[in-house]
Amino acid sequence: MTHMRGTNHEKSEMEQENSKILLKERYDLLKWLTNVEMRSPNFLIPVQIANYVESLPMCKLAVSPKCDRVALMSYARQLDIYQISGEILEHESSVQVLEEMSPEYCLLQFSASSNLLLSSRSTPHIDVFDNMGAYCYDIPLEIHEGIFDVNKAICGMQTVANHFTQSSDKFTEILYVLQYSGVFSAFKIGRLSKYSRMWSVQLDIGQTGSFIVLPQYSLLLVSAHHKESTSVTPPAGLCSFRLMDMDPFVEPIRISTPEGGFFSRLPFSTSFMTYLPKLSLSFESQLLVTVATSGSLYLFEIPSLRVKFQFNFISGPRPIEACFVDTDEIAVIYDNGYLLRCQIDDLEEKMYSMKMKSKKQLDEPDHKDMYTEHTVMVSPAQREIFLLSAQGDNTFLREAAHKRVQLAGQLWLYTVWNSFKKLLGMAMGEPAEQLQMATHIAKFEFALIHSPTRTLQELFNRTLVEHDYTRARELAETYETIDIDVVLKSEWRDKCSKNKVTVEDVEGILKRIGDSEWIAEQCANADSDDFEVHKALIDLGLSLGESSVTWQIRLLHHWRMLEVCRIKGDVDTYMIARKGSCLDAALAFAHNGDIDSLTRIIESNMTVMKRHQKRILSAIPTCTSPTKYEILMPRLLSDDVEEQWELEEQHDDGICERLHQILREHPDSEALIRNINVGNVEDEGDFNYVEWIRETLPKIDFECGLTDICVNLLRIAIERGYEDLIHEMGIWERYAQYIRICSSVSESITSFQDSSVKSFIDRFARLLDSELISFAEEVTGLIEWKVNTTSSESKDSEDVTPEIRLQKAITLLLKATNERDTKVLVAFRTARPDVVDDHAILEVLLNMTSTGADLMKSLGDLPVDKYSNVTSSLGSLMSRGVKMTFKSIFESMKEP
Repeated sequence: MTHMRGTNHEKSEMEQENSKILLKERYDLLKWLTNVEMRSPNFLIPVQIANYVESLPMCKLAVSPKCDRVALMSYARQLDIYQISGEILEHESSVQVLEEMSPEYCLLQFSASSNLLLSSRSTPHIDVFDNMGAYCYDIPLEIHEGIFDVNKAICGMQTVANHFTQSSDKFTEILYVLQYSGVFSAFKIGRLSKYSRMWSVQLDIGQTGSFIVLPQYSLLLVSAHHKESTSVTPPAGLCSFRLMDMDPFVEPIRISTPEGGFFSRLPFSTSFMTYLPKLSLSFESQLLVTVATSGSLYLFEIPSLRVKFQFNFISGPRPIEACFVDTDEIAVIYDNGYLLRCQIDDLEEKMYSMKMKSKKQLDEPDHKDMYTEHTVMVSPAQREIFLLSAQGDNTFLREAAHKRVQLAGQLWLYTVWNSFKKLLGMAMGEPAEQLQMATHIAKFEFALIHSPTRTLQELFNRTLVEHDYTRARELAETYETIDIDVVLKSEWRDKCSKNKVTVEDVEGILKRIGDSEWIAEQCANADSDDFEVHKALIDLGLSLGESSVTWQIRLLHHWRMLEVCRIKGDVDTYMIARKGSCLDAALAFAHNGDIDSLTRIIESNMTVMKRHQKRILSAIPTCTSPTKYEILMPRLLSDDVEEQWELEEQHDDGICERLHQILREHPDSEALIRNINVGNVEDEGDFNYVEWIRETLPKIDFECGLTDICVNLLRIAIERGYEDLIHEMGIWERYAQYIRICSSVSESITSFQDSSVKSFIDRFARLLDSELISFAEEVTGLIEWKVNTTSSESKDSEDVTPEIRLQKAITLLLKATNERDTKVLVAFRTARPDVVDDHAILEVLLNMTSTGADLMKSLGDLPVDKYSNVTSSLGSLMSRGVKMTFKSIFESMKEP
């Protein structure tokens, strides 16, 4: 098969060629089942009318001229409005209309503007709805008593645009109405403005059947009932009138004389009358086609009404209805359900060939345009046909249309028998029941079919819009003017937009496209939730020998990102990472704390990452434990050689080698390769790891306050051979200890180092007794460290040595925290007896304010027995009710 290739001009020529090819389609829009309650036939209805009307489907169909809405009126008078979306019906509204005794004699059609829906009753009355099914108003044609009279019933309606509209005129359309009696009326109608009667005239041609108004010719054509004859004048009883704007409004041109009289209407009459129930005008208003109730078909020239072609039905399949589908195409529906569509020039040949065909030939698979025996069609616009078919109790329908006397007799006998049983029951004492005429319940299956004529280009475009790619591929395989690539590209884009791409789609759709550059672009940009799909896309893109170097480089980059991200199975991360450079992905992993993926991407791309170690380490969140990423830190070996990573370089399927090969073969691709490697980021200089540690520690402390992480980072660095950081280790360990004890939020390493011994004592003095007891040894150690580091700042004669200064500092802390009891004093004495000696204990006791039992208990808790005399004196005083502090008792016991 040849595919469409080349310039837009060539494609335009192909589209023009496709627009000349016409295809007949068929779509089943709606199917439904319903029960129809049918009454006894009316003998006062002329046979030719009853035979035609009562053989039609027991449902009315109307389609708007814009082909955007469908209206269905059931036999039970339920009006349903559907909106046409592509080839799908969307139900818009449902309205229950007034019940009718003879609903089969009602008409339903949209106005010419598609804004109004007209529904006639069996009485001379028209209900007007808007196109959504909302009731607007009703139009009574004449005064009536509500009793059905077929002569007064409406047999035809037509609307045309009101071209005589004045600025003050609110009526948008003119409605013409014809009754079976020959009364022809005209109304101005609108939606909100309701209607205005223009005129009403009697045509005086006997019973009528249908009409059509031709405003461009000021011509009115009306079908009159007549006897079937080759010499009838005018032909087929088609009368013509001239329309005028003044009285008498209608002037006869060529009319027929009424025939038959009253006896022709009786069911047992031997006279055979016929008429034209529907008239169809060509889209150029030059031809008119119609089928008489006898089955004869006529094709008239307009406006001369010369018979261009006439088919007289004698035997075989009988034509029921004909209409224009296109400028030169006519559709004919037969009583066996066959739909014939042909060109005007072929009409005669096709009609006579149909006459000779047997039922077996019509049932062959080649004849796809077969419907049921009870089918009507509507052609609201050019190349559009809608068909309503009914299938079910066909025997009853046939009897209702052609054996009316027999059916009426059956129903009459049922009525008499049922009435007799009810009367007998009432005579026997049963409750009284209302006597009713017998009816027949028939079950029907209805189907609404759309059978449009489309150009190949229209059909192809529609299949793409409706995502019917199976049909689109069939068209491309059948017609050489359809490019299969257009179908495959559209299907691929549709699947990508819905995120439904599979591995099979990559092989069955994308791989079949002939545009290598477009395929490579899709392989690089398509999204999916499945890693296998991404791998298939990359494999396909790299297998294309005709794609540009740009896409080859991009797909190799995607491949290495895929190998990294598929470890954790995070497709979203992959689709984000592939858009940036390799360095961007590494920094993103570092920023997210994904150390496993970061390690993987460094191992497989060491040549790219080796000049960005500091940038990568700095991107790792400060709250991350350094033990997780210590393998990414350098190590100082014994011979003062620095190892950059504690990693082994991995070679994933030779991706880096393939990039190097592309660079060798295409030196101008260096910028592209650098872009996928590091982007616009400049290479770093030599990495000073010690300096980075010193910069990172305050950053960790400031951002998250986790001093243990700082200590761990220093410990790891020292273990890796960087002993220059041992001094910092001592400071940060003390600082971490201080923060852990005091839970200080505002403290920093700088303020910690700059603080004095007194500030340490003041901060510890604010701790709870339980905290001081728990951290007695640590607090003493911190104060000792601070005293040692600040010993050179003060040189009092009393504080000669750091030991004395430490003892004094601890004594100050204990005096501040032991005013009521000695729990803290006991804890510090136990932890550091070398610092908290007897002299320090005495100073604390002399500072206490407790008396009585509290003082007795505090003295009892002391680990020394040096103050037993104070204890005995305190006991004597307590027995006499005297309360004294330790200082008072101790000083009173001194010798003068």
